[in-house]
Amino acid sequence: MSQKSIWGQDESGGKVGGHVTTTSQPGSKRTLDSDSLISAIAWDDTTTANVIYVGYSAPGTAESAAAWRIMNVNTSTKRVSWAASSASIDNVWDDRASLTYE
Repeated sequence: MSQKSIWGQDESGGKVGGHVTTTSQPGSKRTLDSDSLISAIAWDDTTTANVIYVGYSAPGTAESAAAWRIMNVNTSTKRVSWAASSASIDNVWDDRASLTYE
């Protein structure tokens, strides 16, 4: 089991983040999904250097569906940015590395 902490600041300087516990191997993409979860969480810390992508969607949502809220965490600057400059739930998890983050 692996636990990661993600903390950063939003645009108003408030602290955002939390803890994610997974059972997969370190360095791999992780997905937490359960009927008891309000959101499924996808996690990717291998696609882009110094960036962790975190996606939220309804449990069972396909990674190719435009139904994800995606943020990236720059591990160097600790900056948290949302895809499409907002926390909209209309992004595609499969496109996370090519999205615009603000």
